[in-house]
Amino acid sequence: MGRDGDFEKLKPLSKSEQLRTLLPISIQFLYRPKLSKRVLHNILPRLTYLRALSLSCYAIVELPKDLFIKFKLLRFLDLSRTEITKLPDSICALYNLETLLLSSCDDLEELPLQMEKLINLRHLDISNTSRLKMPLHLSKLKSLQVLVGASRLKMPLHLSKLKSLQVLVGAKFLLGGPCGWRMEDLGEAHYMYGSLSILELQNVVDRREAQKAKMRDKKKNHVEKLSLEWSGSDADNSQTERDILDELRPHTKIKEVEISGYRGTRFPNWLADDSFLKLLVQLSLS
Repeated sequence: MGRDGDFEKLKPLSKSEQLRTLLPISIQFLYRPKLSKRVLHNILPRLTYLRALSLSCYAIVELPKDLFIKFKLLRFLDLSRTEITKLPDSICALYNLETLLLSSCDDLEELPLQMEKLINLRHLDISNTSRLKMPLHLSKLKSLQVLVGASRLKMPLHLSKLKSLQVLVGAKFLLGGPCGWRMEDLGEAHYMYGSLSILELQNVVDRREAQKAKMRDKKKNHVEKLSLEWSGSDADNSQTERDILDELRPHTKIKEVEISGYRGTRFPNWLADDSFLKLLVQLSLS
């Protein structure tokens, strides 16, 4: 990456129509380097044989509407850490796209309505996209296997509709209310990695509802950090809250556990179980 928009540097690529991969790399500290519009409009559209394209970290606010129409062979697209507010509809023509990275696109507000046309999309990263609104149509992505940043979804995405979803990374489940997730949604997420946060647990009615999260499912043992949070709870039934927490017992390979806002008068027995404490590095009770 350079400081001048990279047009002169990338100009020779317009003759390299067979190019398969374009991954700009920053070898010097540059904050949001600029990319010339001439690159976007005159050079990239000619590289129709690309399989992998990264525009990550460039200070791009808008992409040409027709940019992706001829990129029929593209499988990997990284637009992370750019300043785009929306994706062009032409991205839905990428029938062979398998990976789409949109992490840390702080200004991204919406995804195209016809995302279901990305019939081969398997990996979608929408982590740290705090302005992204209600992408419910993601449930139509039948081939999606990895979803990163599900906590950013403003409305619940019913995971049962994502038939091929295999991995959730850094999931955050806000329970209850019109915009909340359900315990069933958590139960349907079979493979989760990294951290898992379950918030607003005061909205869980009883043990039976908590059981639907299937927290003891062995397939969930890729989570290393678990956060359980009650907020504004005025529980008058200590036993009910203890039963709910009992059902949310994590696997024995967990490394970090945070429990906050719990209103029970006693903790369940698993909190003092030797098998639970064996690999635990950090325990926070607040």
